[in-house]
Amino acid sequence: MMHQRALVGLLACLVLSAAGPSLAGLIPGFRPPSVPLAVVDPYFSIWSPYDNLTDGWSTHWTGQVMALAGGLRIDNTAYRFLGPQGGGINAPAMQQTSVQVFPLSTVYSFTQAGVRLDVTFATPAFVDEEESMSIPLTYVTFAVRSVDGRAHTVDLYFDHTAELAVSDPSHSVVWGSLNNAPSDVILRVGTQAQNILGQTGDGVKIDWGFAYLSAPKDPQLASTLASSALARNAFAAGSSLPAVDTNQPRPCNQDWIVLALRWTGLAVPASGSVVSRFLSLSYDDVYSINYFGRLLPPLWSYTIGDISTVIQLMHRQYQTYTANIQARDQQLLAWLDKRGSDAYTTSLALAYRQTTGATKFTIDPATKEVFLFMKEISSDGDVSTVDVIFPAAPFFLALNPTLVTKLMLPVLKYGNNETSIPYNLAWAPHHLGTWPVCNIAPGQQEQMPIEESGNLLLMIAAAAQRNVSLDYLQPYWPLLQTWADFLVASLPYPGNELCTDDFEGPSPNNTNLSVKGILGIGAYSLLLGLNNDHVGAAKYFAIAQNYVQTWLTAANATDHYNLQFGLPSSWSFKYNMIYDRILNLGLFPASVMQTEEAYYAKQMKAYGIPMDSRATFTKTDWESYIAAMGTNDQFLAIYNKIYLFLHNTTPRVPFTDWYETTTSAQKGFQARPVVGGLYSRELFP
Repeated sequence: MMHQRALVGLLACLVLSAAGPSLAGLIPGFRPPSVPLAVVDPYFSIWSPYDNLTDGWSTHWTGQVMALAGGLRIDNTAYRFLGPQGGGINAPAMQQTSVQVFPLSTVYSFTQAGVRLDVTFATPAFVDEEESMSIPLTYVTFAVRSVDGRAHTVDLYFDHTAELAVSDPSHSVVWGSLNNAPSDVILRVGTQAQNILGQTGDGVKIDWGFAYLSAPKDPQLASTLASSALARNAFAAGSSLPAVDTNQPRPCNQDWIVLALRWTGLAVPASGSVVSRFLSLSYDDVYSINYFGRLLPPLWSYTIGDISTVIQLMHRQYQTYTANIQARDQQLLAWLDKRGSDAYTTSLALAYRQTTGATKFTIDPATKEVFLFMKEISSDGDVSTVDVIFPAAPFFLALNPTLVTKLMLPVLKYGNNETSIPYNLAWAPHHLGTWPVCNIAPGQQEQMPIEESGNLLLMIAAAAQRNVSLDYLQPYWPLLQTWADFLVASLPYPGNELCTDDFEGPSPNNTNLSVKGILGIGAYSLLLGLNNDHVGAAKYFAIAQNYVQTWLTAANATDHYNLQFGLPSSWSFKYNMIYDRILNLGLFPASVMQTEEAYYAKQMKAYGIPMDSRATFTKTDWESYIAAMGTNDQFLAIYNKIYLFLHNTTPRVPFTDWYETTTSAQKGFQARPVVGGLYSRELFP
């Protein structure tokens, strides 16, 4: 518990005068499968799936293009640092020398014609500051300096298309600039229809609200909203930007409209001093979630104001925010690097924004309640899927346990009949609807009775044990008892039901699922004890102890424990055992996981350990749980394989958690927040 409190304090009290990002713990030359650029929420999510920023267009996590373009004229010769040449800036690519992925920022470095350019994408996803985490903005900073001892003159160009604001490029868009910001240039584009929250699904982009490209006003800065060809060709040719295009509305893909900024005649001194400029990418989605008929706006819109106010505030506080981002990056890397594995630190840095970027902070204007929703990205598109929050939970438990309660509340309210749809099941909900609309009936759920009931009890108990107040639970104690009693009635032998690994199909007598249920009962006992019901706590703990004894006998296969009770020659990750340690329950003997870990080590393949005896694929969240429970050597061995997979996997998609251990090939899923499970080791001193 001291470890957890110390970390939250560390994040809140960082020195803001950090000189710049440190490479401590990051492996030089790491090739992420896809690089996070502006990764803020499930819709505002821009990645580069290439080795070089100039190899192709930036994309949404779905792979759909969200085109950014950037160029630098050096002494009257144009070069391209962002986006491909075909359809982009008609100029040669700058030589990219490195890309570094930090938890909160990504830094690309280029050299050309005696000049170095560093381009930094930085997002203030501070998990200990709800308002900052909710702000839908990414800074893009350009730092130019001479590396040949000579003075240079440079022009800097950046644009993006309306693809940031449409689900289909054939949809009509409108554009313009805001005139209420005396010190800033603010350009925007959005759909003509503005069908707010009118579209649901998994692999879909937003189709409402407005994308913004903004920068502080500057005598050397010009802006326009014009066709991509005219704007980019003008930069490449050294001509003035074209006039604002007034032919609107029109389809996004008809003579592609871009929001463009250009700084002209920047003097780069021979001394090597840095000349820098910055811009911001931001998005106003107006409303973020339809929660059973209640339209919930984003948190920032309530605590700060409209998007223009947010942009102006973030520009005024640029130095503070970027210094804070750099300091937090350094501190997080130093904290992770104490584990002694650069492979571990590098992998967790990549996982950070992927985890936060699947969430959305909202507020209910009527009740003032703040909710944190999570999208089940790429595996169903559901809202707040409990068995997706569960594998991601170590990230939040390690960095800010109070966010676990913000994730739980929308589910608890639904299960407690506080929404417009009655909930009448004896077990916990699976999810709330399809993003971004919560409207599912209980009978339409993907039913995982033991799985979700255990998950909720375990996560609620883990947050409570980390000094999160129990006050929010006051309306929900009868509901928690219902779920605990359901587990008692369903164990120790689970029926033929689904667990979170639903791609494997239902599995009767699943020993790992039984572990989850037993520990869920133990978690309920712990909660009762924290609430001063010591009689009830003893009662449920005794039940859990009794089930453990049955489990130990029925699952035992001498050198390991079976995948299913009564299924010899089978094995599986017992990743749910981690909560016995997280909660310090002590229900299962330590020898169980010692035996299991030794057996897993014998199953190691080229890129990791399969999750069970049925196939050679694995999941990184469960691998990381296993690593967290192992010896230091076992921990290091597993993370070396996870890093090797990330560095070598061929599909260029955001961090997949489901891959083949023999080939590193993606089996399915991408960009999911479950990679927050990689932080599970940080729950232990």
